[in-house]
Amino acid sequence: MKQTRAKPAVQPKGVSEHPFLLPGHRLHRFKIESSQYESSFIVGKVGQATILRDKPAKGLSDYELARRIGQESKETGQPVNELTRRWLEVPTWTKERENQEIRNFLRPNNDPSGARRLATRVRVNGSTEAALALGVMAGECLGQLQAVADSIREDGFSGDHASIAAEELARVIGDACGKMNELARTHPRVFQRCSRKLWKWPIMKSTYPDFGDDEDALLAGLQLGRELPLRLDHKAQWARWITDDAGRFAWGLLWYVWSARSENNAWGADYGRFSKMADELEPLDKKSARKWWKVAKAALLHTYPEPLKVAELAALVKGRRERRYPSRLEEAILNKLERRFLSLARLPLTSPI
Repeated sequence: MKQTRAKPAVQPKGVSEHPFLLPGHRLHRFKIESSQYESSFIVGKVGQATILRDKPAKGLSDYELARRIGQESKETGQPVNELTRRWLEVPTWTKERENQEIRNFLRPNNDPSGARRLATRVRVNGSTEAALALGVMAGECLGQLQAVADSIREDGFSGDHASIAAEELARVIGDACGKMNELARTHPRVFQRCSRKLWKWPIMKSTYPDFGDDEDALLAGLQLGRELPLRLDHKAQWARWITDDAGRFAWGLLWYVWSARSENNAWGADYGRFSKMADELEPLDKKSARKWWKVAKAALLHTYPEPLKVAELAALVKGRRERRYPSRLEEAILNKLERRFLSLARLPLTSPI
C-alpha cells in the first residue's frame, strides 16, 4: 500500500516573535558558540533564533549563566571578564557598599518616601501604563527574591541568605494574598476582567478552617474561568487527557492559540500572522475545535517543521507498525495530538451539560 506523507497545515510566512514551544524548550536569540551547548540540547531553529532543550535539572537564563561564571572566577581567583561584569555589575563588595545599595533601592534620589510615592503617582495620574509598570517592578523584585531562595538547591545551607529570602517570600506573598482576597471578597468586579480568563486563583488556607479563605464563595464571586474555553467544574472530562505528554503538548497548543487572539493578548505579544488566524476563529467548543486545531497544527509545524527530528514528539508513538514508515509515524504523531486537542473542547454553551 502506497504511503502518503502527512500534509502540513498552511503555515504563515515570516517568523513569529512569540512561537509555540514545547514544555522544556526555550528560545536563544544570540549566536551560539559550538562549545556553549551540547548538541543534545539544541533542538532546531525558528527564524534566526535557536530552540534549546533545558537540562533535566534546571534551565539557565543568561543572567544565571553570568552569575555562575562570576562565581567560578571568584573561587579560582581569576578576574571576571568584561562581558560577565557588565551583566552582573560586579562591585567591590563591602559592608558599606552593601548598605549604600540598599539605601539607593529603598530611597531613590535619596528620598525616604520615594518608593511609597509610586502608588500615589499612579492614582493621581490615572495611568494604566504606570499601573502595569508597577506590576512589572513588583514581579521583578519577587522573582529576584525567589531566585535567592532557590539557591538553596545548589548552595545547600551554606548561608542564611536563602532562608531569609524564603521567609521574606512567604511573608510578602502571604500578606499580599490575604489583602488581595479580602478585596476580591468585597469588590470582586475589580478582578473579573482577568479572573474570568484564569483557571486558578491563589487561596489562603490554614489547618484551622476558620482562618482560611472561603474558596467556594471567593471563586464564585470572581467568576473564575468563566470566559475560558474549558469547563472548570468537577464534571469536566478533559482533565483525564492532560496527564501524559501528548495531553500536555495539546494543552500548550490550546493556550497558545487562545493567547494569540487579540482579546486575550493584553501584553501585545507578537504572534505574527497567528494572531490574525486565531482572531478569525469562533469561540472554542466541539463544533469549532477542528478549526482551532488547524491553527494549532500550523503553529506546531512552524516551530517544528520536522516532528520526527524532535525527540519529545517522536516518542509520542510507541507502535512498531507506525515506526516502520516515517510518513506513517509523523501522521500518527499529529493524529494523537489532534485527538488530545479535540478532547479539551467543551460542548457548545447552548447544549445541556
